Amino acid sequence: MTVLEQLLPTVRRHRDSRTRPPRWRGNNNEGVLLLVTLAMLSAIMVVDPGAVSASLAGDIVRAAMDNMALALGVLLILLSGGIDVSFTAIAIFGGYATVTFMLDHHLDGGLWPFVAATMIGSLLGLGNALLVAGFRLQTLIATLAMQSIVWGVLAGLRRLHLSLDAAKQGWRRPDSRSCFDWGTVPSAPWLSLSH
Repeated sequence: MTVLEQLLPTVRRHRDSRTRPPRWRGNNNEGVLLLVTLAMLSAIMVVDPGAVSASLAGDIVRAAMDNMALALGVLLILLSGGIDVSFTAIAIFGGYATVTFMLDHHLDGGLWPFVAATMIGSLLGLGNALLVAGFRLQTLIATLAMQSIVWGVLAGLRRLHLSLDAAKQGWRRPDSRSCFDWGTVPSAPWLSLSH
């Protein structure tokens, strides 16, 4: 047995210990994320000891509620074996259209707003199904196209709604050149919560 053959297992063990993360980090750096979170909470407690409370946890959950609901919807799509990048745009469009209709007509909600938003989402989902099954397009391409269409319609409806509100009040927006005068890229929370 040569010297190289004797040293080879030691070299492999050393290389594996360098490339494998320590156990406390976890497979996807969950340990690092936990340490960063605890460090941030510790810094907040040092600056303002009364800030870390049950109300802070409630505020964090309340702020993340929209994203958690959308993430659960995407999770269901991924678990069913598909990929749908237009899901968030369709969900926000259904919610925005329903809430805008409720506010414009001074209606209170019960169960019907959820049913209406679900119906809007189902109709747009049928559009996805038509693109994928009817025209035999790839799922990613079809849902990207549907997402772009939905965002464009949502931006146009938002612009129309602002124009109608301005006409009712008797004034005209000076920056009424395009849908994107308010920012560079429309984002879901901005479009859905800016009413």
